[in-house]
Amino acid sequence: MRNIILFLSLLFFGGTVHGQTLRQYLKAADEAFLNKDYYSALKFYEIAHEIDENDMATLYKFAESARMFGALTMADSAYFKVLSSPEATHYPMGTYWLETVKKQLGQYDEAAHYFEQFLAANTDPENPFVKSAQKELEACNLAIEIINEPDESVVIQPYGESVNTPHSEFAATRVGDVVYYSSYSFVNPRDTHYPPRQFVKILKSTDDGKTTELVSFNDPVRHTAHLAFNKNKNRVYYTLCDYTSVTEIQCELFYRNLDEAGNFGPPVRLPDFINMPGYTATEPNVGYDKSTGLEWLFFVSNRPKGKGQLDIWASFIQKDSTFSPPFNLPFNTEGNDVTPFFHTPTQTLYFSSDGYQTLGGLDIYKVAKTGKNWEEPELMPVPFNTSFNDSHFVLNEGGGSGFLSSNRTGSLFLEPAYEACCNDLYAFSIDVIQLNILTFSEKGPAPLAGVQIDIFENTPSGPVKVGSLNNPDGNDYNIELKKHKKYALIASRDGFVSTKENLDLTDPELLKNQVLERKVMLLPNTVDLKVLVFNKRSNRPLPGVGVRVAVDGQEVAFQKNPRGNDVGFSLERGKVYQIIGSRVAFLSDTLVVDLSDPNDRTLEKEEKLYLRPKEITEFPPLLLYFDNDSPDPGSRKPRTNLSYEDTYVEYIKKKDLFIREYTKVLSDKDSITAATRINAFFEREVKNGYESLMVFTENLVQSLKEGNRIELEIQGFTSPLADERYNEKLSKRRANCLYNHFMKYNGGILKRYLDSGQLSITEVGYGEKFAPRFISDRLDDERESIYSLAASSERKVAIIGVRVNEVN
Repeated sequence: MRNIILFLSLLFFGGTVHGQTLRQYLKAADEAFLNKDYYSALKFYEIAHEIDENDMATLYKFAESARMFGALTMADSAYFKVLSSPEATHYPMGTYWLETVKKQLGQYDEAAHYFEQFLAANTDPENPFVKSAQKELEACNLAIEIINEPDESVVIQPYGESVNTPHSEFAATRVGDVVYYSSYSFVNPRDTHYPPRQFVKILKSTDDGKTTELVSFNDPVRHTAHLAFNKNKNRVYYTLCDYTSVTEIQCELFYRNLDEAGNFGPPVRLPDFINMPGYTATEPNVGYDKSTGLEWLFFVSNRPKGKGQLDIWASFIQKDSTFSPPFNLPFNTEGNDVTPFFHTPTQTLYFSSDGYQTLGGLDIYKVAKTGKNWEEPELMPVPFNTSFNDSHFVLNEGGGSGFLSSNRTGSLFLEPAYEACCNDLYAFSIDVIQLNILTFSEKGPAPLAGVQIDIFENTPSGPVKVGSLNNPDGNDYNIELKKHKKYALIASRDGFVSTKENLDLTDPELLKNQVLERKVMLLPNTVDLKVLVFNKRSNRPLPGVGVRVAVDGQEVAFQKNPRGNDVGFSLERGKVYQIIGSRVAFLSDTLVVDLSDPNDRTLEKEEKLYLRPKEITEFPPLLLYFDNDSPDPGSRKPRTNLSYEDTYVEYIKKKDLFIREYTKVLSDKDSITAATRINAFFEREVKNGYESLMVFTENLVQSLKEGNRIELEIQGFTSPLADERYNEKLSKRRANCLYNHFMKYNGGILKRYLDSGQLSITEVGYGEKFAPRFISDRLDDERESIYSLAASSERKVAIIGVRVNEVN
């Protein structure tokens, strides 16, 4: 029988039937072959050939039956006799099937010879057997290389004293001290077929195979197989299968929940979108996918929209225990891809395939999952794979031991004379060292969770990835690595520089340990830069400085601390930065921070900027702005009691009013543009003017203290709104308003310099004399005459002339 995992079940030949004619034997053989009952066909063709040993047609059919049943040695001999006979030309496919048998027997040199012979006689590139022969020839050449390079750290031996039988054992899984497995060694007493057909049941062993017993939930009339637990071991998936013909079966997926005492609940059939009616669904396996945070149910099916005969499919197990619609995995082939097992610690799926290049029949492959992507499948080395069928690979959590099923040399034969059937369970162990890894950030240092650790074996042909670890919630990782190998550990995490560490497990000192611990330190990908800003003249901390960070002239960051002199940045490594400090009324300062050295492991830097205040002669023209008709609206006097600070505080509060009144007739882009310009005027011209005035005044005091004689000229201006005489008086009030600022500054500290003549201030009012003619002067057009940017720019005073007579 060939079920979806490609194993044979035996139909026993019901004794010798005497008196049968040759024609009757051939008819019975042909019917058995048609029903895929290859064992019965083999028996009947064997008897027929004994009656007529010269009939090459019967011998060829005997060879075909032997090949399909897995009696490879007998098939080899029969094909060879047919191809050595004068009738060989009647069997053009004989060479192809002989080479296939030779390959499965591990006779790769002979197989390659026959493949070449077949290709020489068949040159049609569209012939599928020609394509297959070309592929198989490549596989033979590859096998010759691989078979001589076994992994010597792997020990494989038949599992248990009481597990394996002449029938097939497969699908082992260990949970604690209990090993569960499936066996084809049972007969259903209710089966009406004669002779009785073999059935599968699930068994368990608690003493590593010395004794076995059936699990409690085997179905009395259906095949029960392929036990698979979920991550929390509170649910078990399995298959129930039925014969659909003499030899073929069809399976469905079920699950049972386990209570806290370990008792199995009632069976639950998975929905039809997984158990698609009319198709098989089998070989369940559950793995936890770290990228989605969900468990995945892997299974095998011949359902539509697959890539080959049997494909591996997957379904998300949602948080509410429902299943997503299944999807076909990208690495399936046109052949059979079966027996999936997902190793959660390394996020690696193991499966068997005859669609890739193999050593013979089914071979074990592994494919790593990185994030949402699957990498290219890799053929597992000898002795995991042989020229026979190797499947149902499972690996313990640490990666140091596991099980597989195989009909390799050493397995029990159902009939020793035929050297055929069936698969035995094998346990393997790998000579390994337990490697425990702890990850830390160099900053602190502090434990660092969520690091991706990729492990590569350094081989003569280059690095080969053997594992991938990730712990989103912690900084501890573990994996079992083979001894006598050299490895590279590459640790990476977002926000950190990837680091590589070598591990030489050929070192005799390291080989003395069963457990190794490695601390991996990851360097943050950024350097914390603290910038302190000072007044270069006084060396006092200077608050309110805008600090820009640029790379190649392009600004990448900006910080400003209105109340302090410190700002901070997180700078990416590998670049050269310009740090530029600027503040109104001060000259900018610049420094360079070079983080381009890959060997620089600096975590923090502190740099200082020194900004020199402008000299008073470097300010003019110093422009200061006023609200409409300010100060003292409506007054006709040339003087005021207000100082500039008084008018500034009230004016700056009206920024939103000016924006609202000017943009109320505008829409969309025009409104946004106008609002942006008015906002910039208040933030840069009005505010910066006031800040410059305060620094100017402070420097003025300092210069006077040094004995210098200073002359200032203040000029007042207006917009054209109102008449010229009124505007002339208004411009003088504005100049006087600034004069009052100097008189009242710091408790009147400048008054004595004015009284002594060491400081002289000239006030001039120009009214609207210099206002552009296009500015509106209409009282009924306040939007343009008051709130426009043009009108606002003319309402100002300017310190135009500064003359300093320095003391010798």
